[in-house]
Amino acid sequence: MEPIVLKSASGFEEVAIWQPRELNSETPVLILCHGMWATYRRWGKYGRYFAERGFLVVAPTYRHHYQGNESNERLGKTSIKTYTMDVWCLIRQLYTGFVVSGFVPNRLPILVGHSMGGPIAQLVALHVPLTALILIGSAPVAGDRIYTDPNYKKYIRKLFLKILFGKPYLPPFEALSGYVYNRMPKSEHRAIYERAVYESGTAAREILAGSGEGLVKWLCRLSSKPIEIDENLIHCPVLVINGRQDKVVPLETAADLALKYSRRDSNVLTELRIFDDFAHWPMCEPPQGNFAGWEKSADFILNWLKTNT
Repeated sequence: MEPIVLKSASGFEEVAIWQPRELNSETPVLILCHGMWATYRRWGKYGRYFAERGFLVVAPTYRHHYQGNESNERLGKTSIKTYTMDVWCLIRQLYTGFVVSGFVPNRLPILVGHSMGGPIAQLVALHVPLTALILIGSAPVAGDRIYTDPNYKKYIRKLFLKILFGKPYLPPFEALSGYVYNRMPKSEHRAIYERAVYESGTAAREILAGSGEGLVKWLCRLSSKPIEIDENLIHCPVLVINGRQDKVVPLETAADLALKYSRRDSNVLTELRIFDDFAHWPMCEPPQGNFAGWEKSADFILNWLKTNT
């Protein structure tokens, strides 16, 4: 199943839509927010999986995210809050019938954020009522530590001036191969890297302003405010997912996030699920040796939604 792809929609470069066989006002809506250096294509497997099971799946590609965007100065200055506003506007348009012709959902959306998409999804959830919020390998928000691997830090340190001054940036192949693609087949790493796009230095700076350490944190705070999330304003069930093999967003970060949401009213569900099988991409990592493939995480999310929403 291939998605319908809308160009230049709601401030995005693209919006991919996977439609189920039957679409009516009671069809559940799943909105997928990607992470850094990515496009909607990161969600291809989930898009097909959930559409085949009756969901309308919507996955935007953030503004300025396209092949060859390394010289786009507007990208470098784009903030997490701008990405958030774009997602909010997309939801508003979807729920007034302007995204899928003739379709106005009755059910509140399910919002999924991966990596940088985690803070974006949480900011949206402060203002948009949701059926559920699902955070996969989420980057930290203010008050949570990033717990970065010391060796990965060395790569990021070399890019820090681009982050600090709001320039487009992309880590070198060796960094992403060893720390982001580490559960993808080695033979595919180079091709995956060639499809990566540059990311906003400003967006990275905002994350570091809230979760960085020492001098890095304070330098980032000179020009960026931390991403503040009041969890008590988010009233839907929250599922936090992480892979035990994740070298970019380790288990400690996921545990901090789950603890944050568990402090809400005890009647509102918060669940932390750690998968031994996965690293940073539970939505697309294939079976490998004794480890299950991405379908295991999709099956879990589907069953969790059936049980808790």
